[in-house]
Amino acid sequence: MKLRLPPSHLDPPELQQRKERLLVAAGLGSTEWTAAADVPREAVSRARVLCMDELELYRWNPFVAKEGRSSLAVGFVSHWNELKMVRMLKNTLERATDDAAVKGPVASWLQDHCDRMCRESANEPEKTNERWAPVTDEPHEELMRWLSAAAPWPCVTAPALFPETTGRGLVFTQDVRPPMPVVAVHRSLLFNAEAVDRHVLSSVFKELELDSDTAVLLLLIHERYVNPRGPWGAFVRLLPAEYSTLFQWSPADLAELAGTPLLSDTLEQKQKLQGFWDDLLPRLRKRPDVFDKAVFTFEKVLWARATFDSRGFIINIDGKAMTTLLPHAEYINHTDSAGHVSFRRFDAASQCVLLESLGECKSGEQARMNYGPMQNGELLTGYGFAIEDNPLESCPVGFELDDEDDLYTQKELALERLSIPSTHHLFAEGTPSHNLLAALRIAAAASEEEIEACVADDAALVAPVSDENEAGTKELLGAVVAQLSAQYPSSLEDDELLLEQVRAQGRKAHTEVMQTPHLELALIYRIGQKKLLRNALAWAEA
Repeated sequence: MKLRLPPSHLDPPELQQRKERLLVAAGLGSTEWTAAADVPREAVSRARVLCMDELELYRWNPFVAKEGRSSLAVGFVSHWNELKMVRMLKNTLERATDDAAVKGPVASWLQDHCDRMCRESANEPEKTNERWAPVTDEPHEELMRWLSAAAPWPCVTAPALFPETTGRGLVFTQDVRPPMPVVAVHRSLLFNAEAVDRHVLSSVFKELELDSDTAVLLLLIHERYVNPRGPWGAFVRLLPAEYSTLFQWSPADLAELAGTPLLSDTLEQKQKLQGFWDDLLPRLRKRPDVFDKAVFTFEKVLWARATFDSRGFIINIDGKAMTTLLPHAEYINHTDSAGHVSFRRFDAASQCVLLESLGECKSGEQARMNYGPMQNGELLTGYGFAIEDNPLESCPVGFELDDEDDLYTQKELALERLSIPSTHHLFAEGTPSHNLLAALRIAAAASEEEIEACVADDAALVAPVSDENEAGTKELLGAVVAQLSAQYPSSLEDDELLLEQVRAQGRKAHTEVMQTPHLELALIYRIGQKKLLRNALAWAEA
């Protein structure tokens, strides 16, 4: 049986080209393998590379010795990457043959792999024997009745409170094995562009020539604050009145991000949203009978946007990708391991969106899913939380060649020849990434011969090209890190001390310490960024 793994059409062309170049360098350029009782190592390796996001690809260095083998074995990248790899291979398997006897052994190998990931996730120390209590108030009971009435499967999860770990979440009420879904939500209950088309206000949205993205935001505000007893009432009445996502932080909150790359990005996005609102407002005022100016405000638009950012899923329905609110599924908390949920999909037969179980899930466990390989900036922007010592954290490094350098043109061509990205990052590992080091080695080159030495056999991506060049590389990195560090108004030690004070005094008792409601989250992010800078500086000074 042939397994064919072509490049993903979802990747932008530049990313596709970079992946193909690196795959060839790793000896994984072939797109076809023969599978028998399991998936060939080369196919797994190629699938892992094809499933890498841009930052994962930036970190991966295939320019290493292959120990005499014709191809490089690509090991574990991230839990998210592993989930995508399994999904890619499962889909490839489905396309390869309809013969159950032929594809059975490979499918069994893939499911065994999923079961291992699922059990490893559930057996992590902080997740075993979690204390929880059921949430049985009437609003949540109404939500469960509303969901169950439309779903063809019994609901296998229920809202629960996990006081020592995640707070609100979902707990399994029975053992679950694939293909039973963790959550199933009928199409009629989805809140997305289709909901707009079915709603009585659809004619108003068309009259005002509003696009579907704008209309769905306005419809959410309408259903939550104007029509809370409407068709989605059981769901929208339980939505929070505010979120911890950055779009809802006050100016004082955002000021705690001073010096970080996240502050300028957030202010730019909020400015774009303000411009969007300023353009939209005159149209809404044409229909005051529908859009009450006391309800439809910029603050409510920020709330609706935060709702979709933190709770929305992109679902492909009948060939159209739609950002969709999935009632009940929104309670599934993030895990940086594999979790219990593999992926979501629309099932045409049942007309439901299914969140599929990755492997065996035990009754009484908290249902978790991996939101993706997210850094704290992404988590704060989209979900309103941050992970202390996040292993996926990175710090963007703005580095450009000196355009007054006599060798500027040659160095620019050298960067192109090595396909080195223009954007760089620092990671938790003490040693800077091979891409950043290669860029710095080329920048530090003092002659055309030295530039050529960097490019020949991809040398700059593998190791120092000379002692003198490496000294120049470290000096350049030290200068870049010092410039970034100088933008912060406080030191790493200051922030660590302040975080200890905030936590020691408690939220209610430390009014003189807790200057803003989101100071703790800002400190976690700031400390993470400064640790990356400190590690890079230590390497440069070694």
